[in-house]
Amino acid sequence: MKENGTELLRVEGLKQHFRSGSKMIRAVDDISFSIYHGETFGLVGESGCGKSTTGRTIIQLYQATRGRIYFNGEDLSKLRGKQRWRKFRRDVQMIYQDPYASLNPRNKIKEIIAEGIDVHGLAKNAKDRELQVAGLLETVGLNPEHAGRYPHELSGGQRQRIGIARALAVQPKFIICDEPISALDVSIQAQIVNLLKRLQQEKQLTYLFIAHDLSMVKYISHRIAVMYRGKIVELGLAKELYRYPLHPYTESLLSSIPYPDPDYERQRTRLHFQPQIQSEASQLLEVVPGHYVYCNPSEIALYQAKYERMASTSGSQPEPSLVY
Repeated sequence: MKENGTELLRVEGLKQHFRSGSKMIRAVDDISFSIYHGETFGLVGESGCGKSTTGRTIIQLYQATRGRIYFNGEDLSKLRGKQRWRKFRRDVQMIYQDPYASLNPRNKIKEIIAEGIDVHGLAKNAKDRELQVAGLLETVGLNPEHAGRYPHELSGGQRQRIGIARALAVQPKFIICDEPISALDVSIQAQIVNLLKRLQQEKQLTYLFIAHDLSMVKYISHRIAVMYRGKIVELGLAKELYRYPLHPYTESLLSSIPYPDPDYERQRTRLHFQPQIQSEASQLLEVVPGHYVYCNPSEIALYQAKYERMASTSGSQPEPSLVY
């Protein structure tokens, strides 16, 4: 996905701070990025880095402390009127991490999926509503008979498919996938990711895919941003970032991915990131075209030299990858 595509979402200088007693927690600390139509933008980092808070602030579950969020060219802080907010909430949906906690255990599956259809008046009558629910169940790989069941009667993978069907019910343009596979078995993770990829192609969807599993993020994403302590420390094309990780934190994350080669695994060294105090001049800067690193301007030449060294020896190391 090239950066000259049509922009759907733009985040500018986003800050999300929370107060805990006398302490201020900077969950998201001045980040900026854009997501383009039809793209999957991966947001990755360890637990507590601010990636889920970013997604929830975009969908307006949290009010931003500072910064701007633009969707389809509109500044959400200036969005006024019930109808305009109604349209935004239809266009932007979220798939949650826990496929059980996000579903009302008292409602049958058909009521869970049809909730958005009812709110937005998308069914002509009861029969049309029933047909839409059945069609959505088939779209996510389930049977229409599942409509009469309750969430506790389904497996974790099936419940996550229900969460996807619920998000699709209102025909959104943009879906925030907040660690949608982290609570699932590995084999089920691959099925859900492949389902999301297929739906994106069929329905021209755009995703913000939040996760900590780097190999899975690479598999589904066009571009990836790496977060650390509330900041984006590196951003680039998925293949580029995996092949030429420039920021030390990105290198440490990639070094934790196992390779399907026992001999190589026995020999290689894991990298441990040592945090350093950043200067006030540090910011996300373009080191090579389309590849950004959080650094100060005086460090750009060092990162460019590092990139050239990596590029010259790119065939000598195996690339972390998984095939599903």
